[in-house]
Amino acid sequence: MASQALFSFNFSEHVRGEGSWHDVATKICKQVAVDPNMTVRDLVALHLEDVAARVRQTEPVGMDNQHDQYVERGHGVQAVVQEALARHVLHDANPVVDLFSMDAFVARLSSLKEAFPPAWLHALAIKANPLSGILAAAKPLGMGLETASVAEARHALNLGYAPRTVIVDSPCKTTEDLKFFLQQGCYLNLDNVDEIHKVHALLAGAVPDALIGLRINPVVGGGAIAASSTATVSSKFGIPWTADTDADLIALYRDHAWLQGVHVHVGSQGCPLTLLVAGAHRAVAFAKQINQTLGRRQVKVVDIGGGVPTAYNGLAKEAVEFSEYATLLLASVPELFSGEFRVVTEFGRSVFAKAGITLSLVETVKHMNGQNIAVVHCGANQFLRPVYLPKTWPHVFSVFNAHGALKSGNMVAQDIAGPLCFSGDVLARGVLLPQIEAGDYVVMHDTGAYNMAMYSKFNSIPAPAVYAYRSDGNCAIQFSLVRGRETVAETLAFWGPPRPLEWPGFLNQQNSQLKMWRVPRRALVTAVANAKTGSIHAGQRRSISLGALRSSFSTFPHTVIDDQLDIKALTNVNAIVAAFEPSPLPSDNAFHRWVDEHVPATSSDKPLTKVSSPVKDMKQSSDFMQEEFDAVVAEAITTLATLEATAWDSDAISDQYVDVSDAKYQQRIAYALVKYKCKDAARYFTLLDKDRQGVISAGKLRDLLLVYAQAAPDEWLSHNFDVLDSDGDGLVSEAEMQQLLLNILGVQKSVLKDLLEQHTKHWTAKHSKQFSKLVLEFETTLKVSEKIRCTWHFAGVPPIPEEDKFKDPPPVPPRYTMSLDELRTSLADEFPEFQTMLPKYTQAIVDGRREFYESRNSKRTNYLRGVSFLTFCGVVDYILTLYA
Repeated sequence: MASQALFSFNFSEHVRGEGSWHDVATKICKQVAVDPNMTVRDLVALHLEDVAARVRQTEPVGMDNQHDQYVERGHGVQAVVQEALARHVLHDANPVVDLFSMDAFVARLSSLKEAFPPAWLHALAIKANPLSGILAAAKPLGMGLETASVAEARHALNLGYAPRTVIVDSPCKTTEDLKFFLQQGCYLNLDNVDEIHKVHALLAGAVPDALIGLRINPVVGGGAIAASSTATVSSKFGIPWTADTDADLIALYRDHAWLQGVHVHVGSQGCPLTLLVAGAHRAVAFAKQINQTLGRRQVKVVDIGGGVPTAYNGLAKEAVEFSEYATLLLASVPELFSGEFRVVTEFGRSVFAKAGITLSLVETVKHMNGQNIAVVHCGANQFLRPVYLPKTWPHVFSVFNAHGALKSGNMVAQDIAGPLCFSGDVLARGVLLPQIEAGDYVVMHDTGAYNMAMYSKFNSIPAPAVYAYRSDGNCAIQFSLVRGRETVAETLAFWGPPRPLEWPGFLNQQNSQLKMWRVPRRALVTAVANAKTGSIHAGQRRSISLGALRSSFSTFPHTVIDDQLDIKALTNVNAIVAAFEPSPLPSDNAFHRWVDEHVPATSSDKPLTKVSSPVKDMKQSSDFMQEEFDAVVAEAITTLATLEATAWDSDAISDQYVDVSDAKYQQRIAYALVKYKCKDAARYFTLLDKDRQGVISAGKLRDLLLVYAQAAPDEWLSHNFDVLDSDGDGLVSEAEMQQLLLNILGVQKSVLKDLLEQHTKHWTAKHSKQFSKLVLEFETTLKVSEKIRCTWHFAGVPPIPEEDKFKDPPPVPPRYTMSLDELRTSLADEFPEFQTMLPKYTQAIVDGRREFYESRNSKRTNYLRGVSFLTFCGVVDYILTLYA
């Protein structure tokens, strides 16, 4: 009967009546004989608001209104678009960019602070926009951060937010997660009974430093969008507060006195303010019931969540002002304003969305067969919700020509498609805009929330750069890079390292070399013992695992068995390598005189008007183009090779010992070092030409050559670092870091190879034929060293304990940049080890050779033993496979 009465009730009279919706709802409940309890009254009030919206609904927006709104939102961002194009924020390598207005963001946060009491904590939802620079700007304004994972919590703490201002929500927390949150002292909202038991076990009776609350489901119903409604009966969040669960919830608070808060969150976007108010009302009612029932003020914090909606219309005016929400809360839940509870909010979309826009180049437009499709550089890889649920999450667009002027003309229905390789990647269908053409720019409005935060790796398209912008007070627009465009290397790193899969087992090629048995056991034991008792630097070695050592040793058995090298000769080579510290060339050296002749010092900074002939007339030029640069470098290499050859031929090399401290010997090494540095110089032209004008000054070329000749090893490291640090921020990327190390180590490898060649010329015929094998083994060792160093230097692995020194290094989080100081610290442990690596390995060869002649009478015997060992390994491996 009640349902029939409610169905036949005349709502229109009450829609036009006076008073709040709750008063009207109470009157309706009484007239239809329904108990007006809090839940029923709130639900009726919610439906009344929907009825009122339908009764008062205006006519659909006409073409004139659509055009007016298009012009209004386009003019609102036109200056930003033009400035972004003028500053080349967009270009072929960066055809799409996210832009975030700090002025709009700060203004919105200010209105939030002004609308509510100053004691309230407003924790912005990181998931809405996790960009570091944006979140950091909110901290001085007194904001907190709401997080939903360990990574988000670490993000907030790393940005300097106090733990008590970091709110943790999540329906799925592990014991380790909870342990971390408790140790950090964050405000922790538990979601379920299992989490309560986990925290109880972790605390073991202790009083936590962290504040801990419990999320309840107020069961006040859902909004217009089911996926973003979290207070329905079937919601996965929290523990529902109903008549059936009331006693259980009271018992949980009674048994766990550390539960001091209550948390609700009704939903987001699509939830009317009355529904949010109803959720807050239920939260306060629950808190008061707990305190009254237990006879103590246990619940001290009420977290009412967020959920204030926004309007995706591209206009500056918000759909809801925070002052409006505050007024409704004050009227319905005055306890929140009394100071009885500490109040927390969790707004996200309503503070971030309107501050962001996304600007993309239109790559092409298709008109064939009746199509009108504009293809842009952003799609479902960033805008998941608008693509998959366009009716629920619609966005509006503006079109600008190649110069950044808002396009006008007839509004034409057209589709805007993204770059991904599936047909559903369409941002909008049939949207009315002036005709889009290839080379235009499209702005997607209101992308500051849940868009910049939702990048996907599908099709491995790098995430775009993000710039914040603001007005400097003089109508000029300032840009600040929030995050650079993701590199292809960073994108591909997500899919794992480019190497074959590794599987356990004795005979696996990745884990155990088949030729390992050829190295006598004593050689391995001796080498490992030497490594353990090596120098201080060797003891601090951080990048070579036991597997890497075995792999390195496995490159030497051929010499042990087949090639008996002279022990004296090996010792001599080791002495050369260990003492490889060449001095810089003096300033009056022949090479310096050559530089003064071909690249004289000049103060002129005017670019060339035409390309000069290579080498010829070089000293008349103030600047150098690529062809001239290459010619100068080539002649420098020829000059150094001549000087080096002359130095080597100046006197004979001792057959027994080389005095590596001799000045002439040091000069020979210096010539070789500069020669190989110059050979690597060709790539520096592009790096030095940072303005991309195809020309570098003579001063830059001169400095480059003089640095090669004069710099000590650490100064040369600084030079390489500065050249690779193209943006001057004191950091280099991982790819640049690897290039830098390979450059340095490659030059050393080339010089050491030359030294080996020079110091084996005096070997007897018996030994000189082994030179090529020794060099091959030496190069293999260096390649292993380079690979490991490039991988682990950058990861910044900390020193490992003595007992773990020969274990495989632990996995580490990726590092994308490294400063020069960090590089120096890392290299401090590595380069001394680079000097001592070869002597250890060659000593192992010598020891193995001696043992070989002492305990092995023939290669055949050793070969048979090796075959037996391999057979044994295969059998064991098979047995382990059966029991695995």
